[in-house]
Formats: sequence, structure tokens, C-alpha cells
Amino acid sequence: MRIFVSYSPDDFKLVAQLRDKLIEFGHDIFVAGKDVKAGQVWDIEINKHLENADIFIPIFTINSIKYNWVTYEYGVFLGYVRQNKNKTIIPVVIDDVNLPSIFSSFQFIRGDKNYVHELTKRIQETISQYEGRKIAEKEKAEKRRKTIEKSSADFIADTITVLETKEKEFKTKANTWYILGYIALLLGVGIASYITIKGIGIQGEWTGIMLLAVKAGFVILLLLSASKYSFNLAKTYMNESLKNSDRIHAISFGKFYLQIFGNDIDKTDVKEVFREWNLEQKSSFTYLKSDDYDPKLIDKIAKLVKLLKK
Repeated sequence: MRIFVSYSPDDFKLVAQLRDKLIEFGHDIFVAGKDVKAGQVWDIEINKHLENADIFIPIFTINSIKYNWVTYEYGVFLGYVRQNKNKTIIPVVIDDVNLPSIFSSFQFIRGDKNYVHELTKRIQETISQYEGRKIAEKEKAEKRRKTIEKSSADFIADTITVLETKEKEFKTKANTWYILGYIALLLGVGIASYITIKGIGIQGEWTGIMLLAVKAGFVILLLLSASKYSFNLAKTYMNESLKNSDRIHAISFGKFYLQIFGNDIDKTDVKEVFREWNLEQKSSFTYLKSDDYDPKLIDKIAKLVKLLKK
């Protein structure tokens, strides 16, 4: 463990003894009065080690409670604790000194400066408990990550497969309806041209001309309506295809996010990262109106006949 010890210079002898004994347990201990080398900038070194420390141990004695530097170092370290929940603070109170109120929420260790060995043993026990919790949390996080990774991987793979199939299906249907729409449009133009040419040869027979005009109008309106219907369906299917393409992109990003940040996410993050699936949006088919596909031929033919009678 990387440990930062905060203290008053007047207690350096006691702190140096604690430092040496904690090093025997394999810890990396930083004591400013001993570990800041000549030529190094004091403030920079202290802040660097505060940021890197896993544990902050303030030593409270009759000297340090009057020493503002301990409070300053605590404030800096607390900022890092808020960024990284794996850091912890273990206050040590020597003799009958009262713990400052700003540390009242922490469980502290009370010791005797004349029994450094016993005090070190109690500090190590607390550190071991912290290490145990840290290992357990790490194992729990790893287990959760593997569960999320396996479950989400299977679900995402199945979802992407379904969406890709639907995307291709909608795109194929869109192209088919586009082709049918163009065919209907071309047929309408062709039949209109044919009937027009044929009608030129009819002279003086108004009944025949009117009948031919009604037939032509009926066929042309029918084909134009079919063409409009086909284009509307084609557009709708293409919109659905593009939606599925967007969903696949959003899911792929969510998969990437899970792979990178799997250990640190919760259900809120999962919901947020996959919110762009657009699954709550209505289908484009719901926006189709009856006027988009109902040709209303009877009404149109009646109007045509009425026009021809004038």
C-alpha cells in the first residue's frame, strides 16, 4: 500500500519510527521530512504523493492539532478520495489528545507514543482490513464485469443479428416497391400516349370519344394511384431500414462502452448508453394516411364525366 503520513515536524522522531516499522510490512511510506530530497520542490512532491497515496494517516498529537499543514493535506487528499473511492483515511490519535471535529466521522486508532510497536501493529491490522475489503470489492467488480460482458454480449449479438435481418428485409421491400411504382408510372404514361394516338383517328363520334376518355382516365388514375401507393410504401420501408441501421450503430457503441468501462458502470449507465436505440419511436407505418393509398377512383371518374358533359 502507498501510505502518506501527515504530521507535525515536532513529532518527527515518533513518525520516523512508525515509518520504519510499516515499511517492514511491505508498504510504500511517504514522510515529507524524510522523503523529500534535496533540490525537489516541497509543495509539488507533497501534492504528488497525496494524489498517488492509497491511505492517508494523519498523526494527531498535542503538537499537530495546532499545525495547519495537517488540515491542508487532509483537504487535498479528501479531494482525491471523492474522485477515487478506493482511497481511505486512518487517523491516529496519540495519548489523550482529542480528535479534531473535521475527522469525527472517521474510525480512528488511539495509541501511546511509548509503545510504537503496539501502535504499528494496530495500524497494520486496520490496513489489512482495508486491503481485504478492497480485494473483495475488486473480485465482486470483476465477477459483475464478466456477468455483464457475457450476458450483454449474447443479447447484443442476437439483437444486432435481428436488426440486420430486418434492415435488409425493409431495404429489399423498399426497392421492390420503388420498382413497382416506376413500372406503374411508366404504364400510365404509355397507356395515356396509346389512347391519345388512337383517339386522334376517331372523328365525329362524341360517344366513342367520351367512352374512350373515361376508360383512359380510369386506367391512368388507377396506375397513378398505384404508383403513389408504391412510392409511399417504398419510402416507409426505407425509413424503417434506416432506423434499424441507426439502432445497430447505437448498440455497437454501447457494446464498445461496456468493453471499455465494464468494471465501473451501473444500471443507470447501461440505460443511458443504450438510450439511442430509438425503440420508443413509432413505426413509420403509423404515419401513413388513408389518402396516401386510397385512390378514390369513383369520385375522380364522376368528376371527369361531369367535366366531359359540359
